[in-house]
Amino acid sequence: MKNHKSRKILIYLTAFLLVFFYSRSENKSDSLKIEIVNHQTDDSTKVNLLFQLGNQYEYFKSKERIEYYIAALNLAKKIDFKDGIHRISVQLITNLSHRQLYDVALEYCNNYIQYLIESKQENYFKKVYKVYATLLSKQGKYKESLEYNFKALNYYLEEKNEVSVATVLSNICLLHLINNQPDSAYFYGLRAIDLFRKNNRQSEMANSILSIAEIKLAKADYANAKLKALEALNVYSGINLKLGLMQTYFVIGQIDLKQGLNDSAIVNFERTLEITNEYYNAEMKRDCYAFLAKIYQVKGDYKKAYENQTNFSSYNDSVSDQELKAKTLEMDARYSISRKEGEIKDKEHLIEVQNKQRNFLILGIIGVIALLIASYRSYLQKKKATDIITEQKKLVDEKQKEILDSIQYAKRIQNTLLAHTDFINKHIPDNFILFMPKDIVSGDFYWATFVRNKTVNPETGNVYGKFYLAVCDSTGHGVPGAFMSLLNINFLNEAINEKGIERPDEVFNFVRKRLIDNISKEGQKDGFDGILLCIETLPSLMSEGPKTIVTYAAANNAPILIRKKTETKAVEAPELRELESDRMPVGIGERKESFTLHNLELSKGDTLYLYTDGFADQFGGPKGKKFKYKQLNELLLNINSLTLVNQKQNLENVFTEWKGNLEQVDDVCLIGLKIR
Repeated sequence: MKNHKSRKILIYLTAFLLVFFYSRSENKSDSLKIEIVNHQTDDSTKVNLLFQLGNQYEYFKSKERIEYYIAALNLAKKIDFKDGIHRISVQLITNLSHRQLYDVALEYCNNYIQYLIESKQENYFKKVYKVYATLLSKQGKYKESLEYNFKALNYYLEEKNEVSVATVLSNICLLHLINNQPDSAYFYGLRAIDLFRKNNRQSEMANSILSIAEIKLAKADYANAKLKALEALNVYSGINLKLGLMQTYFVIGQIDLKQGLNDSAIVNFERTLEITNEYYNAEMKRDCYAFLAKIYQVKGDYKKAYENQTNFSSYNDSVSDQELKAKTLEMDARYSISRKEGEIKDKEHLIEVQNKQRNFLILGIIGVIALLIASYRSYLQKKKATDIITEQKKLVDEKQKEILDSIQYAKRIQNTLLAHTDFINKHIPDNFILFMPKDIVSGDFYWATFVRNKTVNPETGNVYGKFYLAVCDSTGHGVPGAFMSLLNINFLNEAINEKGIERPDEVFNFVRKRLIDNISKEGQKDGFDGILLCIETLPSLMSEGPKTIVTYAAANNAPILIRKKTETKAVEAPELRELESDRMPVGIGERKESFTLHNLELSKGDTLYLYTDGFADQFGGPKGKKFKYKQLNELLLNINSLTLVNQKQNLENVFTEWKGNLEQVDDVCLIGLKIR
């Protein structure tokens, strides 16, 4: 009973103290507002009052803090109050940066730099070197960011500020790591650790130790990477910094995965996910689920692989949502900043606060009036919020429609670049095309062209030449995949129709070089897997008619040939052969040698199938597993005796039934060709 009373007293006392300190904070803000209202002269005193008023609001969340900083800065510029301009600019830029409003912060930083240049006060810029370097880094301008980090380093060395020196060294370490310079990153990371340890900055020291672990991981020094990660884990555990623990478990999971320690990697990725549930981090969740899906697939646990792949897709969309929210927050900040300079809210209410001190009776009346005003304002705010939500929903719906219309238009553009059915039918009459994009537009594509030679059949008028057919799978799907498919089609067209390259292997070599030169300068592995078939018809000197020569090049995807093999005079059993292919993509890969030219002898009745990986990789069936290539090839063998029209319908039915209610995981493209 006694303990119960003690707890109640403690609760009441805590509530009283909270109200007391909150009311003191409110009174401080109110008194500053009154002083600003009564101070009619635009001078340095008013600048300082506005700046002090901004400091009364919460650092990371309050829009008012930014608004009063802007009002103070504008007034300081108006009266040319240099000390105020320097002091407020540094605080404003730093606050905007900490709130992740990087574009707005960079805008004010550039304005400040321009002011310093015009007023010949460039020396003051030293105080914002570090934050300017951070803003450049957030924009992906790593070279410029590195330059200003070194300027900040020299400045802090002159100031003998060891903690700031260590912070800049840590930033330089990360920039070198991003630029794939692990040795330089290691050098600066060790210097940062020494200074953080000397100044007893435990969390910053652990951050730098974890950076060293990531450097060792990048250099494939897994043993030392693990040791450093465990050292960082020990420090984070000692100070109970959960965000640090989250990052460390994630790095250890990657190290375990590289070492083939799949069970240990699963444990560490799941530990990471536990902490992300407390400190929501959609990007970290997404990456964990991606690694777990990969591990469970290797272990053969396809159910868990599918579950984690589904979670990956969900949080990948969530990351995009967070980016949209960040943009919305930035626009909201820009709106707040653009409001009229010197706007001070609740001026009438402040006057009423002064009046109520005159008389106890008037105090009661003013209290009633204040209550009515508060109720009315609450009503207006709710109405305004409702109007804003309605308008925003309307805007989102309009934007969504615009995006869908744009994607539909992109689909029409993509379809015009795909090989037209009539064109393919003209050169290979017996064919079918099964093309099912995952989204509206596709990373898979099929493309064809015909190159005439100078030979014409004098009797029939037929033109001889080379017919090319490509079936390819570009990196990605949806809009990114569609962009890649358009680029790949352009390079194929350039190789054959502009450069006059005739051999399929040399065409792939040319396209690979064009991709690397144009979009893979920083190591991006964008390109495609695919097959390029060349069917050349030449007049024969013999009486049996025209001669057909078939060659092809294959990157990761192998053509499938089904031929009727005569076992007896009465029975013909079809035989399936997976033809040769090069195990490398058209783009950056582990292998760099030239593609192989394959010659193919086709007989009457042969059927050739060209496909991408979308059909075989589809999850479904009673156990939610992949369809797989073996089952796909068996299906092609079983339906080979059907007409090509019925084959296509059969394939489409099987795919739909297998997928069931699950999401289509990739684009599907499968073409069948029968030789007459």
